[in-house]
Amino acid sequence: MWLVDVNVPKAPVGARPARRQGPMRALPSFAYSRERAAPMTTEPAQPPDFVTLYRRAFAQYGALALWNIRSFESPTPEDALVVARALRIEGNLQARRLAEQIEQVCRAAI
Repeated sequence: MWLVDVNVPKAPVGARPARRQGPMRALPSFAYSRERAAPMTTEPAQPPDFVTLYRRAFAQYGALALWNIRSFESPTPEDALVVARALRIEGNLQARRLAEQIEQVCRAAI
């Protein structure tokens, strides 16, 4: 059984709720601001080269999928394709996406 306090006045239909008081009163504004806006450019973004993707693969998935592969200081596109194959076999979905990027960049470089 629900108890209703009959002494509390009801708000009219369509009225705005009362403004909160206390710590939740001032919520941050998520509106557009020039400081947070990304700069717009007319040039297309350059895709990363295979060396950058190779290093990202070892940084993110070294222990998970690349535990048996040695990292080289200056890898060749063939080395990056070996890493991409290991990411496809041993990695999760994000690792497979990174493997696709590595393969695309390496095949363009070869």
